[in-house]
Order: sequence, then C-alpha cells, then structure tokens
Amino acid sequence: MKLLKDLTNCLNIYQTPMNAALILKDRIFKYENLPCFIGISTSKALAKFAAKMHKPNGITIIDPGRSKDILNNYPVTALCGVSTGIKKFFKNS
Repeated sequence: MKLLKDLTNCLNIYQTPMNAALILKDRIFKYENLPCFIGISTSKALAKFAAKMHKPNGITIIDPGRSKDILNNYPVTALCGVSTGIKKFFKNS
C-alpha cells in the first residue's frame, strides 16, 4: 500500500513534519501491525525518494536546502519515474 499526502495544512496540528511522521508511523503499526517507511519533502518525487532511503521501517526528511546535495550522491534513475531512456537523454543533451 502506498500513500501520498500533502500535510502542509496539518502543521498546526502536528507542529513539525517529524512529529507528524512519528504519529502516523505509530498509528499504522498500532492499528494494522505493519511497519512502514515515510519520506517527507517538498514534492511527491522527492518524498518517494526519501521514503526509499530508509526502507523498511524508517523516516527520512529531505529539507529544501539539502535536496541538491543529497541527490548529487545518486544516479538520476534513483528517482521515481526516471528510466534508463531518460538517463540517456539527459546524458546526450
């Protein structure tokens, strides 16, 4: 199961993105008895990438100011939806 949710309007409830992630993670385990991994960032693509960084049971937050430094350490194909064909296109342009 996958869930992508914009929590911008929920910060007044949870105070911080990490707190929201911890509460969500706790409830998923409590009610469904399932581990989960959570990624938080400024876009869906970065959030999905962040989630994969600490599978199967971690939380990763990529702050806007750190995204470029983090992504520089990975091939472009590590991003969701980027195939080897797109990688070749970028390499040739």
